[in-house]
Amino acid sequence: MKYLSLALGLAAGFGAPVLNAAHNQPNILWLVCEDAHVSWFSCYGNTRAKTPNLDQLAKDGFRYTQAFSSAPVCAASRSSWITGINALSMGTHPMRSRYDIPHDQIKYYPDCLKEAGYFTANHTKTDYNIGGRDDNSVWDSLADNAWALAKQGQPWFQPVEKGELP
Repeated sequence: MKYLSLALGLAAGFGAPVLNAAHNQPNILWLVCEDAHVSWFSCYGNTRAKTPNLDQLAKDGFRYTQAFSSAPVCAASRSSWITGINALSMGTHPMRSRYDIPHDQIKYYPDCLKEAGYFTANHTKTDYNIGGRDDNSVWDSLADNAWALAKQGQPWFQPVEKGELP
């Protein structure tokens, strides 16, 4: 079976313009749902599921159709999620290993977004199973609905988990 952490990457926000006029960069709201199967959602072909809001978000944004979990457990998967490198390649695959990676060579993707001018926020998805760096240090804010804390005209990025949207 194909299991995946359903992630709808969206260039849309709640009440925020899709393209940030000041930077001409999209605001990014990344919906994350763990322990789910793609067949549970109508935007992935389920004819019985009624998920009209997710369907509209998928239509307006994009869907991952060739994504698979990089590890069978949460924190090891998140180490791949935050770096873009497979956990087996980094040594972070064993759960609770907190393997110390070379942080001067391996950036977390929110670091790259911040370099591009983004305000980055995350209040739920931490525990990256990586040593040598505080999991929360990569984010500008850990507050719920933190995109409201971004400077006027600043593009923002925030992952949110199911059930956390207002």
